[in-house]
Amino acid sequence: MKTVLSVFLSALFAGAVYVAFSSSAVLDVEPNKLPGCSLDRISSVVTWKVDGAGTKFVRIYVKEVGKKERLWAEGDPVGSQKTEPWVGDGLTFILKDDKGVVLARRTIEASSCAT
Repeated sequence: MKTVLSVFLSALFAGAVYVAFSSSAVLDVEPNKLPGCSLDRISSVVTWKVDGAGTKFVRIYVKEVGKKERLWAEGDPVGSQKTEPWVGDGLTFILKDDKGVVLARRTIEASSCAT
């Protein structure tokens, strides 16, 4: 009969193994800040790289404040894509693997205005 401690240790070990074999991911957005004090929408270049864990493809979602996330791009574990000029303050890019696991997030911010 398993004790509570042995079940806990088994679960803990299984989690440690998962972490050791999980993907590493990089998600970059350039520019990642709106220039100057502008609240205008801009185009950005989104670049991603996912290593390990047998990821076959990735999906990149976008989420605006107060709205549901929506699929923006899907592709190989390494890639880059340019947006149209719809990127604005508070927009978040979300990188997910082929299992739907969130690997990285990047949120666009407005630059502070000089007073």
